[in-house]
Amino acid sequence: MRAPDLLSVGGCGKGWDMQPYLHREYERALREENQERSALAAWLLNIPWVNEARPFYVLTLCHLRPVIGSIGNLQKLYPEAQYELMVVTVDPETTPDPDEGAFILLPPVNILLQFDGLSDDSVKNLARALAQATVSGKISPGRNMDPVWKAVVDGVLGVQTQIKGPSSPQEEPIMN
Repeated sequence: MRAPDLLSVGGCGKGWDMQPYLHREYERALREENQERSALAAWLLNIPWVNEARPFYVLTLCHLRPVIGSIGNLQKLYPEAQYELMVVTVDPETTPDPDEGAFILLPPVNILLQFDGLSDDSVKNLARALAQATVSGKISPGRNMDPVWKAVVDGVLGVQTQIKGPSSPQEEPIMN
């Protein structure tokens, strides 16, 4: 595995930007399957202080626009949602590699938030800021931490966002 792109000062964690993998996967899917991908940013995070038995997590930020070749509909938690943030635990039986993406993600999803009002470039910057905050030990990628992540996202953006997660009161997901 290559050297991490993010390191914590106190040794809390490490992070690898998966953008080179996302770019290759996007090009392959478009060429071979005539499909687009919605992922804008992804980070592989090694955060052993959360759970030594399961120290790796993947943080992804995707747009919720329709994509070419998509099977099924996107599920929005509220009508204006434009982006989705997810954090999922990596199966400890697999050896994660940020450049290959060859690992298994364990259900259920740890963090799931949707929001709107940003550009794709701003979302990519947000992903890096969230990865840094996680690697630095400021936020936990563990389950049921959606309210904490919402507060951090609001702080990073400097505005009150319309973020909703599975813990928010809501109706059925909206099919796009």
